[in-house]
Amino acid sequence: ARLLRMGVQTVVEGVLVQRQVAAGRELIAGITRQPGFGAMVMVGLGGLLVEVLGDVSFRLAPIDMQEAADMLAGLRSARLLDALRGMPAVDRTQVADVLVRVARLGADFPEIEELDLNPLLLGASGAVAVDARVLLGGA
Repeated sequence: ARLLRMGVQTVVEGVLVQRQVAAGRELIAGITRQPGFGAMVMVGLGGLLVEVLGDVSFRLAPIDMQEAADMLAGLRSARLLDALRGMPAVDRTQVADVLVRVARLGADFPEIEELDLNPLLLGASGAVAVDARVLLGGA
């Protein structure tokens, strides 16, 4: 009824409701498939910062926890993941776990051409993929 009052002239078959997530640091994580290499896992600062700074790290999938930790440490902006101006440090182990799992998806499912979690929000709620995009190909 409210949509009709707003002038929306379409049939709504359902809605998606998600829990509200507390603010936190934004990262991007994902995979891309490169010819001759296979699935590459990527991490960097997320949201607008990935577009502005382009500070990302790549590894060939699959990866282990140490490789994921090295990816985070290798970011030029890695200090932004530490305790900063009253904000607690990002749980890097939790982020590394997400990276290992994303990399495993890329290694196990060749039909996934690209996968982006942006932003991957890190805060009091843990690591939460606020938005995701998956591009399937003809593997």
